[in-house]
Amino acid sequence: MPSCCVRRKAGVILPGLFLFPFLFLTACAPDGVDSSLSNYLSRLANVAGYEGEPAVKPLPVVRFPASVSSESKTSGSAQATIGLLDFLAMGGCQLQQLVAHRNSGLGKFSQPSQKLLYTLQFLHFAPVCMDSLEPGDPLVEELEQAWQQKRRDLPEMLVNSLLLGPDARSFWKVPRETHGYPEQIGAELPEALKRLHHLVQRWLAGDYQAGWNHLESLLFQFQSGEGGQLYSTLLRFRSALDAGNRILRSRSEHWCARGQPTINVRAANNIVTKFFVGDVQPWAAILSRRYYAVIEPYERIEMLLEPHLPEGYLRWRATRQNAMHLALEAAKPHVTLLQRLMEPCGLNNEARRTP
Repeated sequence: MPSCCVRRKAGVILPGLFLFPFLFLTACAPDGVDSSLSNYLSRLANVAGYEGEPAVKPLPVVRFPASVSSESKTSGSAQATIGLLDFLAMGGCQLQQLVAHRNSGLGKFSQPSQKLLYTLQFLHFAPVCMDSLEPGDPLVEELEQAWQQKRRDLPEMLVNSLLLGPDARSFWKVPRETHGYPEQIGAELPEALKRLHHLVQRWLAGDYQAGWNHLESLLFQFQSGEGGQLYSTLLRFRSALDAGNRILRSRSEHWCARGQPTINVRAANNIVTKFFVGDVQPWAAILSRRYYAVIEPYERIEMLLEPHLPEGYLRWRATRQNAMHLALEAAKPHVTLLQRLMEPCGLNNEARRTP
């Protein structure tokens, strides 16, 4: 364990840790949860007389839907186009260059984020162009129809670009290894998600010029794959504590003798204090804070676009949220079980007398 972490006195479990397991914070944490949990479980199984190795049953990560799209909701919508002659009639409008790029080969095969950027720029420049045309010009009506269509399609364009596109798939990709996570992380992703949430709000409110120059750099942060890291790490944490609960329940009748702690229960109490409280809980506190820093702003974006999310995505989101929330609460039943086993031995009374 890092030298900067100060151990609590062996043999004493602080009562506050039983009530608020995720509020036990520290300035440093162990190098990896897998080794810390494995060490804790092995020692706990040994002192409890648990037969065999503690089996950690892995919980499956429900992966990002293979192919979901919100385009089906607007498949019957007429796609507004601007003909070549009308395009030439725009003269010096900034919209002319924008439409030219969109109709080029590169524009037609651009990424979802670039299509979103085109839509936002069209929505911004089209009214300016219409104001520059002569009253009664047929192009004004055509541009108006195109503008109204793109405004209606914008929420689903946001869904396809931000939540269903390649960047979102990278964000939720489950990595093979999560060494050093979540200790070796930065503030770039949480800040990018907050910024993106703010931009989505402005775009939906009609401020189409907001954030053009920042969209790609914000989405680049999704390449970290941290959503998948958080998801899989939380499930491994829950699986390990479920195994710890099975160990504790296996020999619950042998913890005390006539209300007094046995040698084994004192050893178990020391193991909990040293390895669970000292190693696992500080790491769990970091993981919990990272969840609220990353997943909460991501879910706020989802909520803004919820009416336009496809059914397949909604089902996956519900499964993901339930699994992650259960994992966040995994320490509470484990600590409650520890408390229930220690109370008859008088160890909690001893803890209360501790200043």
